[in-house]
Amino acid sequence: MPLAGATGWSLVNLLMSLVAAITTILSFGIYLRRKSSKTGSSSKANLLLALSLGSAAATVVSIILFFLTQSFGKTMGLVDQWTVLHVVIAAIAVVLSIVGMTQKDQTALN
Repeated sequence: MPLAGATGWSLVNLLMSLVAAITTILSFGIYLRRKSSKTGSSSKANLLLALSLGSAAATVVSIILFFLTQSFGKTMGLVDQWTVLHVVIAAIAVVLSIVGMTQKDQTALN
């Protein structure tokens, strides 16, 4: 039973949840690759892990919100009243992932 009597489901909301999930997976992949190469400080690895976990939390919220607010038994629409919230949550997940992925190792510069 969707929240607030949804009239259908939104394609943009689905795409925003998928974008958040893909960037989170990429962020964790980069974290694991950097951790396995053991190049860099542990503080940078911890920062990347924290940002990846933040992105993962936003992704989980996005997916749960999608299933709670969409009525799959009805027709698909492009947007609905929940689209802005989905875009904001996906943007948070993407920004956290990008910030984590672009962190450079400061010890290599010294």
